[in-house]
Amino acid sequence: MARVVAGVAAAAAAGAPLAASAQTDAASATSLDREALVKRIAGTEGSYVNSRGLLLRWKNDADGTALVTRFADARFSKSHSKTAQAEWSVDAGGNYCLTVHWPAETQHWCAAVTPGDDGALHTTAPGGFAVTLK
Repeated sequence: MARVVAGVAAAAAAGAPLAASAQTDAASATSLDREALVKRIAGTEGSYVNSRGLLLRWKNDADGTALVTRFADARFSKSHSKTAQAEWSVDAGGNYCLTVHWPAETQHWCAAVTPGDDGALHTTAPGGFAVTLK
């Protein structure tokens, strides 16, 4: 059975979630309720670089699924890209959640979402890594 790794990025605690109560994001004066946030995230692509310098990329499909690819490290000849099934959602608090089913473990994390000036949504993966959803 896969080991479950649960992580909520500490950096996400600094940002206010876009909750169903439509809290206002001070940086952009934009607010979204949970339903609007789900619609806005559906179809976006997510990406970040993890602590090992590996790029992770996925698409948030409208049905709540995703296929996450962790790309190979070009510095090592024996490094291979890996792909895993995943599910994404927006919890009751307005946090973006991603559950990735890697062969050796299941990784689950949730973090606050902030709209950016660039039109993308921004959140934080475990370890404080910046995630862009666009």
